[in-house]
Amino acid sequence: KAVQLAGKVMGFILEKSREESRELAKVRGPFPNFNVSIFARDGEEPIRNATITTIAPTGTISMIANASSGVEPVFSLAYIRNIMGGKKFFEVNSVFETEMKERELFSDELLERVSSEGTLHGNMDVPDDVREVYTCAHDVDPIWHIKMQAAFQQHVDNAVSKTINFPNSGTREEVCEAYELAYKLGCKGLTIYRDGSRSEQVLQLSKKEEKVEETEKKSVSTKKEPVAPRKRPIETVGSTYRIRTGCGNLFVTINSDHEGVCEVFATMGKSGGCAAAQSDGIARLISLALRAGVDTKAIIGQIRGLRCPAPSWGEHGAVLSCPDAIAQALEGHLRKVTTNADSSDDSVEEKSVLFEENILSGKPIKNGENLLGHNPQCPDCGSMLEFVEGCVICRTCGYSKCG
Repeated sequence: KAVQLAGKVMGFILEKSREESRELAKVRGPFPNFNVSIFARDGEEPIRNATITTIAPTGTISMIANASSGVEPVFSLAYIRNIMGGKKFFEVNSVFETEMKERELFSDELLERVSSEGTLHGNMDVPDDVREVYTCAHDVDPIWHIKMQAAFQQHVDNAVSKTINFPNSGTREEVCEAYELAYKLGCKGLTIYRDGSRSEQVLQLSKKEEKVEETEKKSVSTKKEPVAPRKRPIETVGSTYRIRTGCGNLFVTINSDHEGVCEVFATMGKSGGCAAAQSDGIARLISLALRAGVDTKAIIGQIRGLRCPAPSWGEHGAVLSCPDAIAQALEGHLRKVTTNADSSDDSVEEKSVLFEENILSGKPIKNGENLLGHNPQCPDCGSMLEFVEGCVICRTCGYSKCG
């Protein structure tokens, strides 16, 4: 019934908007290529607009306007929203809040349960009619998400923006099935998101936040004495690597003492500025951590894959930022000096080794290859960028770093 209603509503919108466009064509004329368009081929009246309807991404706009975001179901009736700068906001659906207050059912306990479970289903303290109406994103099977998108797409000239929410348990086979169904039903594009697939996500349930807080409490209770870094020796030996970044050439020097790698220096070429200061600061902290006994892999894991708006495609592959360049240099250096590395690690380690070998040997990475799954984000629309023909482009909005 919902899919049928969706088609009926969007069909009405398209019909009325085209009627108005035909009226505009009588005054201003049809769009320039009308004579070679499908409208002329089908013998329709002249129309002013080649395309009229679209359903665009409206997450931020809907938040500002306190409105629904396109054809999305409610993510959760209460949830945490992460925004830029690391800030977090706890949000409650205003319609749900008003109704619960009118029924005298609104309470902190209800919000806590809803925000941790993400659904009213199974909550016997809430009347059946309320649970039936307030269905959230994860209450809807991904297949029905796609059928709903397709119902709107039938009556939309351009594309429909919608997120197909998968639970954390979603499988490759289910994702494959989703894309095939979307193609068969005529969707122009598809966006899926598996809950928890990123360490930080825009919308999340409070249960995950509580786990973080519990971990922090445990770490406080087992707090150890601060570790002092060992003194820097008078003489160290190492290598310097030149890596091209979006800010210019970065020269990374990695030195060792009798106990192993002990310091990192990062010097920006002629560009200088904030990028140089930030790279130098990161290198100083890495050096401090190395001499304090912090595992090198843990250090690399913290800065490897960090993205900035100006990624670069260098001689040896993708460089997503200056911190990423330092991590790559450190990774490659360790590979070079370790002669007894174990080659039986899992697939992720094998990919890491591949990247290290690329750095040291100069072996190029094929255009569009997404090594370790790290694609930088488009500075204009936030979509994933692609490395093609030595340049960085966005397939979504057309952004190009080269032009």
